[in-house]
Amino acid sequence: MTQLKTPVSSKGLFDLLYQSYVPRIINAAIEIDLFQALSKKGMTLVQLTKSLKIKAIITHALLDVLIAVNLVEKEGEVYSLTPAARDFLLTEAKTNQIDAVKAYSGSSGPFDSLVQVLCKGPAPFNPNMWSSPKAVLDMEQQQKRGGGGYPGCPLLCQGLARI
Repeated sequence: MTQLKTPVSSKGLFDLLYQSYVPRIINAAIEIDLFQALSKKGMTLVQLTKSLKIKAIITHALLDVLIAVNLVEKEGEVYSLTPAARDFLLTEAKTNQIDAVKAYSGSSGPFDSLVQVLCKGPAPFNPNMWSSPKAVLDMEQQQKRGGGGYPGCPLLCQGLARI
């Protein structure tokens, strides 16, 4: 997995917000209090998901992305916050940037329901979802555009491949 340079200033944090789905990932982590939970002590995936009452498999993928953008680190099985997350993404931090970060994710996109999926799990697969004429047309148009997708998606998809 490719790791990005650790943000050393709030500018570094805001640079991350222009990277495709990353704002939605960071905002979902803020919304479920992931950063706050890890601020007290490092936790394993099991401890974290039990503490926050969230689904382990989706959380694991989310943590992989947060590790890749250097907001979370992992030693053995224990996840903890990086200095950047402590400086900018904790409510008690003097340099708290949570409100500014939240302002960057107003777009409508595939990660808008991430918090719901983290808490309740993914919706069951509907094998008929591509059987309508509109769905077939959408897929054909997407192929003509070059396959569609979102920039940077392979990073999250590596984590989601475990599902």
